[in-house]
Amino acid sequence: MKKWTTVLLSALLLFAASGCDSEETTPTTDEQPTVDTGIHTINDFETNGEFGLIRLFGVLGRVEQNTDKAYVKTGEASAKVIVESNPYKPGAPYIEQAFNLKKAGKDYTNFSDVAALSIDVYNATGAPSRVGMQLTYEVGNGTKKYYDLQAGWNTVTMQVKREYIPQTTDAYDVTAPFVNGLKIYFERGVEDDTYYIDNLKLYKTEKSYSPIVMRLKENEICSFDSEWQVELLEPEGRSDLMAAYMRVSDITSTGSGSAVRVEAPASSSDLDSWPGIYLNKQMTALVPWSEYPDNARLCFDVYAPEESGMETVWLSMYSGQTRYFVTDELKIIPGKWVTYSFSVQEMNTQMNSLKYNVTTTTGIVLRWEEQTKGTEIVYFDNFRMEFAD
Repeated sequence: MKKWTTVLLSALLLFAASGCDSEETTPTTDEQPTVDTGIHTINDFETNGEFGLIRLFGVLGRVEQNTDKAYVKTGEASAKVIVESNPYKPGAPYIEQAFNLKKAGKDYTNFSDVAALSIDVYNATGAPSRVGMQLTYEVGNGTKKYYDLQAGWNTVTMQVKREYIPQTTDAYDVTAPFVNGLKIYFERGVEDDTYYIDNLKLYKTEKSYSPIVMRLKENEICSFDSEWQVELLEPEGRSDLMAAYMRVSDITSTGSGSAVRVEAPASSSDLDSWPGIYLNKQMTALVPWSEYPDNARLCFDVYAPEESGMETVWLSMYSGQTRYFVTDELKIIPGKWVTYSFSVQEMNTQMNSLKYNVTTTTGIVLRWEEQTKGTEIVYFDNFRMEFAD
């Protein structure tokens, strides 16, 4: 068991003009691993024991061993992943690979010298698709990033940003950016789809990185003025509806600092889905929630352009997996910043629970309704606590 300590982040993150890495779809050939000190195979799916290192989530379907050499990248076997099109309940389908390989006597959870991860994916759908990758930590998850898949074999590479991995201390008092495992997400199609995966590898480096301490200003929850506050955001909802977002400074609620610009894609279906963005446990753990009295207010600012602007959003507050507060629809005025606020008392009395309330907050989610009109744009800024006069 690792002990939670100070979260360290680096000062440098480069955002592309079209969207930040948090939900950018990246061609598989754009990122190449930097190898200084070696390549380590985490799982090549050759034996039954290696299949015991993965778990299925999101009502994925099933995973089985494949020995048909047409779908094996190297060796004698690969993993056949069948993604159900019509599961009994909704969920983003994914598998999770552990990095502590106890039965093999190997532990790859210390990422202090890890530069990249890669996996070979065979797309048997016959059409372009995507696969997602996300690191999992002792507390919270890393950025979820999607990569394009063409038909046939694709080598998908994810660069590891060690500066954004929480620093934890293990049983031997070693403090480092520890990672529990890797989530691999798949697209859910209109029919059952098949993928094959092989050769999950880890690439080590001797290059150093420069961490900084992650801090909040007084009464700040998330201002988006610091780069890590966008880097740690997580998209919510079906993979095809996950938003792209980036940190911007041209449109902000105060005229200074930064905000987050969100682009929500249109849906090609008529399903009832609620995508959004998530301020996760890493971010909310920094807020002294128990210090705010009943008359203190959680506030945030929203803006949408007059063309292609989002019309409504909903705010949800979570304690673990339990949603203890949700708003009615919050209407956005096109071309104007709008401030929404809710008192601690108002949020606490909706569920009226001693266990799930503001003092035990672990997540904040902003959601919007699935729509088919086209990409919609919205800006969020300056999540904060204010005191009543």
